[in-house]
Amino acid sequence: MPTFYILLFFSWMSFSVKNDPIIPHARHAYTVISHRGNHVNAPENTLLAYEEAIRVGADYIEVDVRTSKDGQLVVMHDGNVERTTTSKGKVADFTEVEFTSLQIRDERFPLLPALHPPTFEDVLRMAKGRIHLYIDDKDADPAKVAVLLQKYQMDTCAVVYTSLNKCKLWKKALPNIATMVSLPKSITQAEALAKFLEDNPVDILDGGVTGYTPELVNAAQKLGALVWPDIQNPGENSEQWNIPIKMGIKALQTDHPEELIKYLQSLGIR
Repeated sequence: MPTFYILLFFSWMSFSVKNDPIIPHARHAYTVISHRGNHVNAPENTLLAYEEAIRVGADYIEVDVRTSKDGQLVVMHDGNVERTTTSKGKVADFTEVEFTSLQIRDERFPLLPALHPPTFEDVLRMAKGRIHLYIDDKDADPAKVAVLLQKYQMDTCAVVYTSLNKCKLWKKALPNIATMVSLPKSITQAEALAKFLEDNPVDILDGGVTGYTPELVNAAQKLGALVWPDIQNPGENSEQWNIPIKMGIKALQTDHPEELIKYLQSLGIR
């Protein structure tokens, strides 16, 4: 076989085995991501908050993943425990057993029984077959996350929000996982966005919803990147939600999943 055709064949083979990202199957026309679970109805990042997100019909739960002193994956937003538990100290200074023995504190729910922060594996057991995962990589080893996702057959049911410098590590551990980063605030034009995505081939763009314009949303979609911005804030309402909806954004991370879902249903777009 001529050398030219041999090179052409291997070039085709290299292209054909490329690992394309797997975006979990959309459950609805409009995707609702429940920030730290449905923490309007339960303390954030607890199994109860995740159950509440499932109950109201969210598509994803956002799960903040960190690493304990003994190298286990645990779930908490902050790097320390004092805001959400009755104890003090850094998450990384507690073993898994010590961490999961902490008592959750949330003055909004004085009548709830004792709750404890979960491990990532606890969340996987609860979520399997019920809801997708939006993993927020606070301090997690992608290889360890991959092992657990595959153990629970959730590797095709998750996306990961991470930093640009860790995207390659995630793709190495999970070649098909969809990676997500925040849209840099400096990007305000379609040309700059195209250059950013060329240099950083991520699959989903996050960041505050106010950082987007119709031009940027349209450009991202044409370039094959999904736009899943954050709109979470205590005063979320239909006026705020209408802005991204009119821009053509099809997913939002929210602090009020139940209210947002009802509003989307009233518009006939979910």
